[in-house]
Amino acid sequence: MALCLGAAMFALAGCGGGGGGSDGGASPADTGADEPSATALAARSRTRPGTKVDTTTITTTTTTTSIANNFDAEGWAKWQRRSAPVYSGPYALVGDPSVLRDGALLRMFHTCYDVVRQGPAICQVTSIDGLSWTPVAVQDPLPGRMLHTRPGKWDDTHETPLAIKFKGEYLLYYAGYQNRGGHLASLPIQIGLATSMDGENFSPVSDAPIMSVSSAGMDSDAVFSPTIIEHDGGLVMLYTAYCLDTCTQGKGVYVMAATSADGRNWTKIDRPVIARAELPMGVTDIAEVHVARAADQQYYLFATYLYAAGKGHEIGIGKAATPFGPWQFSTAPIVRRVADGFDDIGPIAPTVLMENGRVRMWFHGFSTVPQAQIGYAEAAWPLRAP
Repeated sequence: MALCLGAAMFALAGCGGGGGGSDGGASPADTGADEPSATALAARSRTRPGTKVDTTTITTTTTTTSIANNFDAEGWAKWQRRSAPVYSGPYALVGDPSVLRDGALLRMFHTCYDVVRQGPAICQVTSIDGLSWTPVAVQDPLPGRMLHTRPGKWDDTHETPLAIKFKGEYLLYYAGYQNRGGHLASLPIQIGLATSMDGENFSPVSDAPIMSVSSAGMDSDAVFSPTIIEHDGGLVMLYTAYCLDTCTQGKGVYVMAATSADGRNWTKIDRPVIARAELPMGVTDIAEVHVARAADQQYYLFATYLYAAGKGHEIGIGKAATPFGPWQFSTAPIVRRVADGFDDIGPIAPTVLMENGRVRMWFHGFSTVPQAQIGYAEAAWPLRAP
């Protein structure tokens, strides 16, 4: 649940996410089209354009096979992660995962790469164990594609999906924009919605976005990367917002909120849900979040920590009594970059399931190698020391 964060003064985020599953589908040779070029992938990096990522402070993490229920010095649960990605897909751009439990099946919606239009799209893969993934069978050259973009319209390009099941219906949210040469040249970015009764055949509910930018708000340039949770009989959406080119307030990257009774009609809250004072030391912004309510009835926010230019990004965690905060964040990241790994620039855009005493996370990994893949990490419950 991520998109391409960025502006001249921010550590940027881009779009994209490994290898344990069945990749399936056509190869570039099968379609006669090319994979995304190194130049195109570099343009989508979530670091500041034109800078080199400092790899001297990267922490090396190794693959582990067991989860110990222990805590760090702050009392947060320690996470174990796989050093190899769990899904890479048929092309070099795979990321922004959204994992949905659907009975015995896990459905993962993700940003994929349309080799014909040379840009991102939305695909779905499924799994039993969460580690080996297979594209959903579709009548399309792009394996697992869920939606078709509309050239020249507001949703000319699709990215950063979120899938939930609400009142027996599958709701698939996505970011859309008119591609004019990269995301920062393509503002505004807005949120669309498609629905399905079977989880695989989706139709947009409208030709218009279901959530648009606000002309004078802190989301005046982009709304994207939503996460949704049931709360007080309704739905709460947290989303990443840009206030950049047309901003009338403080420029920045924010996490904003909206509420809904039906998942289609949303009422925005006009203030960020994360205050600047709540950011851990060294973190310049928080974005691309996933919110979950746990067995202790507390809300946990899994978030992309953005650092200063050239320092990449990692994943942290916060805790609050409501999805609107105030939040207590971990000072140290819970999932770090891996030196010489598939995410040596950094892991971002977590999606999380809590089940059977485990907290399972899939995330989008960026590398200096021109490829984006999906990784996996895990922790034991509880996430906070008693």
